[in-house]
Amino acid sequence: MKFADTILNIPNACKPGPLKAEELEQFYYDKTMYVRTGDAYISPIEDIYEACKMPSGQNTFLLLGHRGCGKSTELNDMSCRLQEEGYQVFTVQCGMDLDLNNPIYVDLLILMGDALLTIADRIGCCLDDMTMDVVGNFWKTEGEQSSIMTDTAGMEVEGEISAKSPGFLASLLQAFVKVKADLKFSEEKRTYYRRQIARRSSEWMFALNKMANQITEEMNGKQPVLIFEDLDSNRISQHRIRLSLPAS
Repeated sequence: MKFADTILNIPNACKPGPLKAEELEQFYYDKTMYVRTGDAYISPIEDIYEACKMPSGQNTFLLLGHRGCGKSTELNDMSCRLQEEGYQVFTVQCGMDLDLNNPIYVDLLILMGDALLTIADRIGCCLDDMTMDVVGNFWKTEGEQSSIMTDTAGMEVEGEISAKSPGFLASLLQAFVKVKADLKFSEEKRTYYRRQIARRSSEWMFALNKMANQITEEMNGKQPVLIFEDLDSNRISQHRIRLSLPAS
């Protein structure tokens, strides 16, 4: 997309989507609050941005607004700013990984696990054995002992791989590719995953917080930031959720 230098070029410089990271420097306008309201209010994204950098137990924020008002552009700008300061930011594209006609909070908890594992892999964070065991064994059915993932959940990994193995994290990430596909397209598997989380929610939350804490320690106190996009596209809720799991 090129900047419009004449009136005739304006239609070519418009698109029905948020500004991406590579477009922000050229096209982002930081006075939009004044344009929208007639007064120079500070954007609410600034409060979220500052809160992301303050050590705390847990933070969860809802960024509300009608479709097209600029939520995604503001979140993309905030993400770039945080990354420039050394924070690990991961944007979950819910429209790609969920059936947005039938989402529940449990689905987000599953995607949070994938996001934190991805961040850990990205920065080379060695998650402790207890955390890896919890995540690796979570989808087992009762009485199973033979593998870290099971085909019951659509996540079979060949061979015996322990939590201490170098390839264990990569195996988990590979397994979550199948999990996300099932969340979106398989009603049977989606029901299974939701039932597992509902039955063992404290165990899953323990694993999520352990991963977040260890990532924060690896990043010298800078907490991971997870952004959930596209939730305003579903027929149930008209909002966008941004979730952070900082160290406790």
